[in-house]
Amino acid sequence: VISPALDDWLRRAIRAGTVDEGFFQYQGALNADASREARSMALYFRLREAELDYQPGWPALREGRGELFMENGGLRVALSGGRLLDSRIREADIRVPRAAADEPAHLLVDARLQSSVADGLRILQDSPLPTAETFAAWSGEGALETRLQLDIPLAAGHVPRADVRFSANGARLSLPYMPGLDIEAVQGDFRFDTARGFSARGLKARFLEETLQGRIDTEILADRQRTLVDVQGRMPVDRLAQWLDYRGPLPASGRLPYRLRLRLDGRDRLLRVDSSLQGVAIDMPAPFGKRADEVRYADWRMSLGGEQRYWLDYGEFLSLVLSLPDKDWQRVRGEVRLGLGLAPPPSAPGLRLRGQLADLDVGAWRQFLARYPRSAGESTEPFPLREARLHVGRLVGVGIDPEDLLLVLRRAGQGWAVELDSRVIAGELLVPDGERQPIRVQLEHLHLPAPTPGGTPGDALASID
Repeated sequence: VISPALDDWLRRAIRAGTVDEGFFQYQGALNADASREARSMALYFRLREAELDYQPGWPALREGRGELFMENGGLRVALSGGRLLDSRIREADIRVPRAAADEPAHLLVDARLQSSVADGLRILQDSPLPTAETFAAWSGEGALETRLQLDIPLAAGHVPRADVRFSANGARLSLPYMPGLDIEAVQGDFRFDTARGFSARGLKARFLEETLQGRIDTEILADRQRTLVDVQGRMPVDRLAQWLDYRGPLPASGRLPYRLRLRLDGRDRLLRVDSSLQGVAIDMPAPFGKRADEVRYADWRMSLGGEQRYWLDYGEFLSLVLSLPDKDWQRVRGEVRLGLGLAPPPSAPGLRLRGQLADLDVGAWRQFLARYPRSAGESTEPFPLREARLHVGRLVGVGIDPEDLLLVLRRAGQGWAVELDSRVIAGELLVPDGERQPIRVQLEHLHLPAPTPGGTPGDALASID
């Protein structure tokens, strides 16, 4: 009268419960060789305190209250109450319809829950959905309205389908990628569909007391799903610095317009923040400084899994690529480019700089460093620069103002070797790490400024630093 698949499911799924009322009805032929169509059976139970383990891997239904109907080889359970995890079931409909002879029976679940962020995350983290790695270590709190729909074949070799929808209004999320990454007042409609992946529409929230909005989408790849979070907002620069635990003076001020994108692809996770910087003033010597009303594109990226990697592009002036194994600053591999396009991926240990600047004003940089000294909390470890090669159109502030200068800096034992090459000055300086040790100077040539005709005799090197 019922299929073997349904019979097996009933024996496995029903774990406990109380029947307050029930009836059984059989109608049809009694002889054993009668056709299936010649008989029918109906079964009815009014249930309470039912416990139903409807599918392995999914949270069991507890304290169920409702009715069970079985007729013509199919099953239906209609619930008006119960619990799923710590969520309250508003209503649920569980069916195993009669299947065609050549088709597997299907378990169909449609439940509406008064739920929570904690339970929603447990479903995404602990159920058979392919979302456990994406949402690992996420946490949160707040109410959710949830709808759970499952279509599970009761035979091996067939792909189940799940459609889980969450509606949030005022929830809170804590993300594990950086300390203190707490998103509050979250609202929006979230959905996971087996065929389309995880998504969110109408997403709004607050971070550091500022509003953000955006969406979440999923790319379906051949062997996996890649989730993409895309939000936009504005943030006061000083508040962002406080959140990053930076206590020193800042050479930037204003409100930062940003677009934040988070790519979740298994263990390959990437955080990207880019901005026009319009509304942010940067107090740095040329060409890096800017007024608040100027537009200058900046793009910051960092990996969130495996070896730590960083990328920074700032207008056409600066490009940086860093790789930081085990977050050990002394094992860094990095490349910095100034005015030479995008930095290539680093290969050798240490940090290397290549660049060209139209002007380099030494006095302006000294004033900048005096205004923004290193804060007390910053690391005192040696800076891992191995080599720098910089072409300067005009060097200002050292007394002789050489033009078309090639400056090469590299480590040499317990100090630095500085090579200079221009028409005004050429040679090498050896600068030891110790402040009290002498600097060795070996010049090929040095052209000093000619005395002014009729001028006052004096020290020709007085203006030279």
